Amino acid sequence: MQRGPAGRVAALVGVGLLCMPCAAATPVTVTLHDVDSGLTSPAGHYRWMDVADQLYAVTYQDNYDYTQADVTLDFTSGVSTLRGRLTAEGLKPNFAYQLKLVGKWWLDLAGNERIGLTGRWWQEEWNGSAWVNGQNLNTKGDGYPPSPNDVTYFARRDIEDPTSPTGRRYRYTAYLVFDYFITDSRGDASVAFEADDSYHVLWKTSQRAPGAQDGPVKPRTFAVALPDPVGAYDTVYPEATVEIFGEWERLPRGGVTLAAGSYAAEFILTEESFHGGGLAGGWAAAMSGDAEFDIMPEPIVLSAQAMPGWTYQNTQTTTQDRHMTTLSISVVADPYGNTSYDTWVTKLAGPGDVTLRETGDPMVWEVVGGRAGVAPPGEVTLAVLVVGADVGGEGSATAVVTVRRIGDIDGDGSLTGLDRQLFNQRLNNVATPYTDRTFDLDGSGGAPTGTDKQVMNQALNNVPLP
Repeated sequence: MQRGPAGRVAALVGVGLLCMPCAAATPVTVTLHDVDSGLTSPAGHYRWMDVADQLYAVTYQDNYDYTQADVTLDFTSGVSTLRGRLTAEGLKPNFAYQLKLVGKWWLDLAGNERIGLTGRWWQEEWNGSAWVNGQNLNTKGDGYPPSPNDVTYFARRDIEDPTSPTGRRYRYTAYLVFDYFITDSRGDASVAFEADDSYHVLWKTSQRAPGAQDGPVKPRTFAVALPDPVGAYDTVYPEATVEIFGEWERLPRGGVTLAAGSYAAEFILTEESFHGGGLAGGWAAAMSGDAEFDIMPEPIVLSAQAMPGWTYQNTQTTTQDRHMTTLSISVVADPYGNTSYDTWVTKLAGPGDVTLRETGDPMVWEVVGGRAGVAPPGEVTLAVLVVGADVGGEGSATAVVTVRRIGDIDGDGSLTGLDRQLFNQRLNNVATPYTDRTFDLDGSGGAPTGTDKQVMNQALNNVPLP
């Protein structure tokens, strides 16, 4: 292991915080269920118009509820970005929904805070007997942290009130609106999502024009004929095109992601009311589902390559461990902006055997072939771990090295008359497709000599090399 300041990498490995390879990502499925329309805002009430403000039939309003819908989210825990797919059947037809992640302050206070610092804050105040004055913190500033809302949150978060159930005067439910969609005429949808944006609310383009930092415009063109597929309408409506978009809450667009950590939260589908009232709704919660998942740190992207990709085995006297190749590690992209790195390299898999030696450069390692007659030849997969020495972050990569038997000129895994022929050609200055390194069997460097020929003959005749 290449050590950095205070042996940082050694310490991390010693306590098991770094592993090679790291734990595999885990698929997660969350099934949503009908919930109280007041989540997360007490003002929530259902909308009974489609995205084009066309009324649903009274019979539909009287008989529909979200127990009739089936909605699942499939995503992967243990990766650096929350991404996956929402699959929905039986929601309201031609209807706009927000997709939210909502924190659980009573269960996962740290995760709740990370969600809020990516999204928004719902604030409530203790009046001595109840939580009151529920409201969104609504001053988003320029979109970059800390926002004015964050400043308010941190200023009030720890104000004490001994009469409160939490011991604090204020409590905060964090939520992140990270995607949105419009259902089809049956109330179905299939949406690939990635939580890399943070939205304030949804708008129609007929209400206001999207700005450069707002979310993508999502259109839906539809007409209503009777009977419609789910009996939601009692009026024919001509073809209409509606376009919606998300107003930004945090910036930059496409660059607002959840911080690394473990989360116990819930996904919520919220009806979009487009700032209406009455039958236009009031951002009612529709469905929710609990989820626990992990977000991993954004990795440092590496490249690791042994050049050349092979080395001969070694002996104590004949080759003196001079047969080796060089493993070069390079940083392709570092989201943390480190200027120096600690590195760790180990054998991960394969029958071959090597010894790994540090150099004065942490990004360069020597890969020395194993002992002939003791360890087997063959392919070796090396695992490389790099940790930022001055800012942090980590990345991993693999590299492959083939360990050859001494004298295996053509690298086919065996010693044959063809290897002898190729060696003699080079010894007699007849061109071959191989470099002099291939014929330097004792590892002394340069063109082949009589010593190398003696090594070749011993190897072909299975005479142990000292």
